Amino acid sequence: MLFPELRAEWQEIATKHIDIKSFLFGTAERLLGSNRSAIEYPLIMLEAPNSSLEGQNDTPLLAYSLDFSVLVQARSGDYVGENSAWDLAQTITLDIIAYLRQKHSKKGTPRYDYANVKMEVFDRFTTDNLFGLHVQIPLITCQNLAYNPAKWTT
Repeated sequence: MLFPELRAEWQEIATKHIDIKSFLFGTAERLLGSNRSAIEYPLIMLEAPNSSLEGQNDTPLLAYSLDFSVLVQARSGDYVGENSAWDLAQTITLDIIAYLRQKHSKKGTPRYDYANVKMEVFDRFTTDNLFGLHVQIPLITCQNLAYNPAKWTT
């Protein structure tokens, strides 16, 4: 049940953070194809997690990477406003990471790998003149791959 839990957690983040006005789940294509007139900014856009197998060959683990974006709108040609939009996106992103660290430290084990967060700048994204950050954060899981003979016929 990873996807519903993550979506609910990020919806909660969007609701609780005082600067965030909208939440969208999906890819950049979904944002581009949506009716953006109903979106208020700043926006958090959460993508479905990507997965990979990592670790040792004899004990691979299923690892996830979660991507989200924080997007802020600025008036076209307003360079002071564009710089302010980037600053706000970075502030919100760091607020989110700090919130997640605090929230998951109470449960004993971290859920996200904060030491390996990657951030990429958005510059004039879409015709809405959006600025912000695209963030990739690894998820720490304990789910390993074990053969279950009950799932196979002989």
